[in-house]
Amino acid sequence: MSFRNDRVRVVSVWPLPQMPEQELANEVQNFLKLPIVQQNLLKFDLSLANGALDETLQSLGIQKPKLNCVVIVEAETYEKINEIVRDPAFQKIFQGAGQHGHMDINSNVCFSADFMTGIDK
Repeated sequence: MSFRNDRVRVVSVWPLPQMPEQELANEVQNFLKLPIVQQNLLKFDLSLANGALDETLQSLGIQKPKLNCVVIVEAETYEKINEIVRDPAFQKIFQGAGQHGHMDINSNVCFSADFMTGIDK
């Protein structure tokens, strides 16, 4: 098994957005409908902590996460992701989410990542 070189990945971890789940789903759909996103992304994953294993994880000494929303995007190149970030329509959605308190932009962690897939059934 080796690190993949056919695509790149960016991982972003946030505090859970302060908005109803359906409103969040609508915001994500607005983002995914952007032409630049349709053109440049290969994959978009959103994971929200649900607490189903909190008790089990706490028994191992693992505390509840403060950052509990994970976004993973994949593209052919980092330039494709840069094109999305520079797009005015993306910037409007991103800045609007921060201004309306839906995302705490100052509390996120975001990084590019090399990755390998060990199991994918």
